[in-house]
Amino acid sequence: VVPGTGILLNNGMIWFDPEPGKPNSVAPGKRALVNMVPLLAFRKGEPYLTLGAPGGRRIISAVPQVLAYLADGRGSLQAAIEAPRVHDEGGELLVDDRVGEKALTGLRRLGHVVAPRTESYATMNFAKPVGIRVTRRGLEAGLDHLRPAAAAGY
Repeated sequence: VVPGTGILLNNGMIWFDPEPGKPNSVAPGKRALVNMVPLLAFRKGEPYLTLGAPGGRRIISAVPQVLAYLADGRGSLQAAIEAPRVHDEGGELLVDDRVGEKALTGLRRLGHVVAPRTESYATMNFAKPVGIRVTRRGLEAGLDHLRPAAAAGY
């Protein structure tokens, strides 16, 4: 930002919503919502988990969902990354159709406009997290099997 002008000298304006009155609308002195969510988690002062994802605005929902899955102790990093996702930007609630019809019906009963999505090699309905976790046995990597990806560490 040029001091005293509020003019942003890069492509960061692309992240603002041009429609006034929304949380990410253009306004003086305002910073745009940025969809990068690099995550580095620590345990007893030592890093033990790193996560990131490609996927545009859908990164914002995907990375916390992976973290919540792991925090609940439900399984491996790979299982957390491959778990069904949901994503909402204030309109339709995008829901991975692997959740099943019972869950979709329950979400509709709660008033959501549910938009079931089938993820495949040819779609990008949800972000694609990649991560590495330190375990007692060494490093555990996880990635979305539907996308070319790699996770490496030492």
